Amino acid sequence: MLKPHDHERTVGRNVQERNADALPAVTGALPDLAPYRVVLLVVTEKLGFTGKTIPSPPTP
Repeated sequence: MLKPHDHERTVGRNVQERNADALPAVTGALPDLAPYRVVLLVVTEKLGFTGKTIPSPPTP
């Protein structure tokens, strides 16, 4: 559990990692996207998206 005194340190690290474009390493095999016409993205740069539709986020 995050302790209140750790919050600023945690936020600081998050900002540093985001500014450095730090992403977690992909472990294991990547999924085959061939069967899908529409792919919802989370955090993934290593997958092949050629020929796939990437929808815009919904508007409020």
